[in-house]
Amino acid sequence: MSSLIFIMGIIISISACKQQASTDMQAEMINISIQKRSLSKEPTIYYLNKVPSPRVARVIDRETYIGKNKKMTKHSFFDSRTNLPIPEEAQGKGLFTTYSSDDGLALDQIYCSYKDRSGQLWFGTNGGGVSRFNGKSFTNFTNLHGLASNIVWSILEDQKGNIWFGTDGNGVSIYDGKVFTNYSTKHGLSGDIVFSIKEDRKGNIWLGTSGGITKYDGKVFTRFTVSEGLSNNVVKDILEDKKGNLWFATLGGGVNRFDGVAFARVQSKTALNSDTIRSLHEDAQGNIWMGTNSAGLTKYDGLEFTSYTIKDGLADNKVMTIEGDSKGNIWIGTNGGGVSKFDGKKFINYSSNNGLESNRVPCIIEDDRGNIWFGTFGGGVNKFNGNGFSNYTIKQGLPNNIIYGITEDLSGNLWLGSFGGGICKYDRKSFTSYSTDQGLFNNNIYCAKRDSKGNIWFGTFEGGVIQFDGKHFTNYTTVNGLAGDIIFCIEEDSKGNLWFGTSTGGVSKFDGKSFVNYNKEQGLPGNGIFCISEDSDGNIWFGSYGNGISKFDGKNFTNFNTQHGLADNTVWSITEDSKRNIWFGTQQGLSMLSKNKVSLLHHLTTNDTILSQPLFQTYTKRNGLPDNFVTQVLEGNNHTLYIGTNLGICELNSSTSVKDQEPIWEVKKVFNIATGYPIKDVNAGQGAMFLDSKGIIWVATGSEKTGLVRVDPSALYYQSSNPPALIIQHLKINNETLIWNDLDSMSLESRSNHNKAVVIEEMNAFGRQLNDDERNLLRNRFGKIDFSGIRNWYAIPENLVLPYDKNSITFEFNAIEIDKNYLVKYQYILEGYDKEWSPWTNKTTVSFGNIDEGTYTFRLKAQNDQGLMSEPLMYTFKVLPPWWRTWWMYLFYVGTVLGLIVFLFRWNNRRILAQKKNLEAKIIIATQQIREEKENVEIQRQIAEDALAQLKDTQAQLIQSEKMASLGELTAGIAHEIQNPLNFVNNFSEVSAELLEEMKQEIDKGNLADVKDIAGDVQQNLQKINYHGKRAGDIVKGMLQHSRSSTVQKEPVSINALCDEYCRLAYHGLKAKDKTFNASFETKFDETIGVIQAMPQEIGRVILNLINNALYAVNERKKLGEESYEPLVSLATQKLENSISITVADNGMGVPEHIKGKIFQPFFTTKPTGEGTGLGLSLSYDIITKGHAGKLSLESESGKGTKFIILLPL
Repeated sequence: MSSLIFIMGIIISISACKQQASTDMQAEMINISIQKRSLSKEPTIYYLNKVPSPRVARVIDRETYIGKNKKMTKHSFFDSRTNLPIPEEAQGKGLFTTYSSDDGLALDQIYCSYKDRSGQLWFGTNGGGVSRFNGKSFTNFTNLHGLASNIVWSILEDQKGNIWFGTDGNGVSIYDGKVFTNYSTKHGLSGDIVFSIKEDRKGNIWLGTSGGITKYDGKVFTRFTVSEGLSNNVVKDILEDKKGNLWFATLGGGVNRFDGVAFARVQSKTALNSDTIRSLHEDAQGNIWMGTNSAGLTKYDGLEFTSYTIKDGLADNKVMTIEGDSKGNIWIGTNGGGVSKFDGKKFINYSSNNGLESNRVPCIIEDDRGNIWFGTFGGGVNKFNGNGFSNYTIKQGLPNNIIYGITEDLSGNLWLGSFGGGICKYDRKSFTSYSTDQGLFNNNIYCAKRDSKGNIWFGTFEGGVIQFDGKHFTNYTTVNGLAGDIIFCIEEDSKGNLWFGTSTGGVSKFDGKSFVNYNKEQGLPGNGIFCISEDSDGNIWFGSYGNGISKFDGKNFTNFNTQHGLADNTVWSITEDSKRNIWFGTQQGLSMLSKNKVSLLHHLTTNDTILSQPLFQTYTKRNGLPDNFVTQVLEGNNHTLYIGTNLGICELNSSTSVKDQEPIWEVKKVFNIATGYPIKDVNAGQGAMFLDSKGIIWVATGSEKTGLVRVDPSALYYQSSNPPALIIQHLKINNETLIWNDLDSMSLESRSNHNKAVVIEEMNAFGRQLNDDERNLLRNRFGKIDFSGIRNWYAIPENLVLPYDKNSITFEFNAIEIDKNYLVKYQYILEGYDKEWSPWTNKTTVSFGNIDEGTYTFRLKAQNDQGLMSEPLMYTFKVLPPWWRTWWMYLFYVGTVLGLIVFLFRWNNRRILAQKKNLEAKIIIATQQIREEKENVEIQRQIAEDALAQLKDTQAQLIQSEKMASLGELTAGIAHEIQNPLNFVNNFSEVSAELLEEMKQEIDKGNLADVKDIAGDVQQNLQKINYHGKRAGDIVKGMLQHSRSSTVQKEPVSINALCDEYCRLAYHGLKAKDKTFNASFETKFDETIGVIQAMPQEIGRVILNLINNALYAVNERKKLGEESYEPLVSLATQKLENSISITVADNGMGVPEHIKGKIFQPFFTTKPTGEGTGLGLSLSYDIITKGHAGKLSLESESGKGTKFIILLPL
């Protein structure tokens, strides 16, 4: 990629054509002008019959082997062995990941491997002990940890979860997650070299040793040797078949089958090619596979034996191990030939030529993701990620590692154009190179294209285009009419015309007879054309360097750039997908012209159209692209878009969208070095990413290391159903690494086991054993930490309790994700400390400091690169309070207080006893005095009782007095009221008497007419006397009713009439007592009130009392002599929603604030002594609140007057 950019900088004037890039599409662009430019100048046409003839060269078809200075034009993928079958497609360098001692592996010479139930991988080495791999790091165990020997031949996990290690010379070691327990011939083993370990379905452990077979039933070791029927005592491998038979591979004795009773031998004389057997395997169909030391592979199907050797495609006849994978393939590790994979039909071999670090492979294991791990002898551990990715470089036969153009001929051969190495043909088995030595006119190839006739066209640097028809190279240059000699892209349209994009001359259209050239003069945006593509409607699209893109419909050019929403004006790739969207790869992102926008553009009829929205939708790193520099866009067979960038490729998928709406595109997966795939930058140039007829994607990269990359989309994904398992590896306290087993010494039953566990933990934590001083230092500092036990495998304390001064904790954790552990994300929370979960992170360490006392739970979850979520991991611990806040200190505090109380109680008791003695003497004296006083008390009590009775009588009299006072005031008013009718009665009586005398005289005179007139007058006078007499009677009756005791009987009462009557009575009563009194009286009665249920005499008494108080108040203020003061008393009624109100107001001096709360208390009065009893308002309050369930309230402002409000419910 860098070489192309460098050359472009030389041949194109960037300053002349580079425009400002727009990295972000504007959401609200308006007034976007789209101009269709017709051909202002006719293109230049060059007819081949009128120009010099192109150069033609016949291909030299020969192979030359010229020592050190000359090349081999045909490079086979395979070595010079004869009779080797060629596989279907030669494998490039596979996707291998190597782990060596540089990565933490104990040693690079691997003998055995095993996957335990948690998914972790174990590797036994030739002198380095054993390594455990959890996906992130290795943990190594050696004889310093307690392993019997550092040479480990075999590994097994039993049903109880213990790990068994067969060692070289020291028997077997069993690791229970804490300590190693070792057994040898001293304990009953047949031999101390343990080549294989197998657990049968009954739970018995079978050991294949250098001295025979040993069975361990959990209690006793039982030996089987040649004496018991075994054909040879050196047993290399053990297998239990589906029927429960045990098979033993021996060195020199063939294979032995044991049915639980006797041994049966399978030997070379009857079936095997050799009696030296190193490995056994049973496949899914029940076939038994046997690997020999030098005679290849044998399969036994229960009836027949079938042999496979290098003649059948096996990588080597020296078979070291056999293993099956989850897809049914059989993997064979050989001693010198690498690895063979047998899929039931053919062998596919992998060796150091295509990624394996060493061709000696003693062991093979498959992980939970379907990756195959090869333990090699000298090359460490090699992980094979499958056939999804593989690389081809010069080592595999490429003429040059920098490839730009890729195409495929009609026979399925790939043609590759390189920069500096010419071209080569790849027939899926070998590479055949063509350069100037074979007649090629130029070795610098930028692009390649096969036309509809089967010809292969190559665009060169300064050499024009080269046509290859299978036999001849034909070269066209500017001499023959081509627009330029530097060709960046080639495209064939639907009419069979070829289009060539040049560096500075625009484009040439070639119909086989003539070149028609177009450039800026005809309407192109620029003369440097990087890419050409035809859409479904026959329009030709051109991507330029620095000038945007152009659509040519055969007559007009329509140009687009960043002003229309294009991500950048330098366009490297144009592709129309199967949904008719058109994609543009630019230097600042990926732009898409949706099919709806494409349709809109196709139907434009005017030469200058204004749009209100941007045409392009752009995707950048913010949308998930690995990089903004997009060089290639390719659609795969699965309609997935593969985007090539400067930082690898990614998959782009569209989600389901509503009809006629734009689809939503999302990045599904990124493939680059960061995500574990062997691909860096993707070269620019049309055809640098190519989809062949088999659905394989070929990617030309700009890296010498990755070269040409083969991508098989069908083999990219292995979906694991197992979410990652989580482990806590270490706990640090106050940022210190502790040896938990050493702190747990008192809880261990066996002191020797304790010492072993301490050593293992120290070795894993510090890489060495601590000395006594270092151990004592940790014990002294952290010995007060409490816990109930320690977990196996990773030394983590259970039920941890931390002292208050050791309240900082660090968790080191990991997900057991063997494949891509670095892509696992974690989320955690410390309940009781954190308020919410942390953001997702790839960090595997978290610390919490200054934790308050309490109980806390650390929760952790993980998500792998497939999106599978782990089950939450939980770890609970406690932090103790400081000693002064502990429960026992609180008990001490309580006890101290209680003790003090007891002390004071006892001291007080003693003091009381002392006082008691003194008091007893005084009591004797006082008793006599008390007796004497008792009589006086009795007398006083009688006096008090009499006084109380008198008080009660007095109170009743006072209440009656208050009533009588009220009655007196009423009587004064009544006297005034009754005077008028009595005067009328007297006057009319006197007049009537005179009239009767006069009537007598008239009778005597016989004047009957006058008698009748006088009789009429008398009658009228009598009626008036009767009326005024009744009026006086009513007044007297009211007085009697007022004087009587209250009754609880309510009756219909007209409140307005009652108020009017008592208002007049009160006024005249006061007037009768004080002739000089004069005041204004206002009434305002609500006529809607009507009649309510009430006790009229009681309500009348309250009204009378309130009016009397008001009249008293204004009279008192008038006596002060204020000149402008006019006494005023008002009485008003009003009907409310659920009640009626009666308001008595005056403009007297008001009630002082400090006595408002006492105004309704009995016997409280503001009047001078002798003028009031203080019971009037108290009785009124009781009548209203208790007798009528109403309210009586006071509103008063000093100096302005007082207002009493009565509320009576309706």
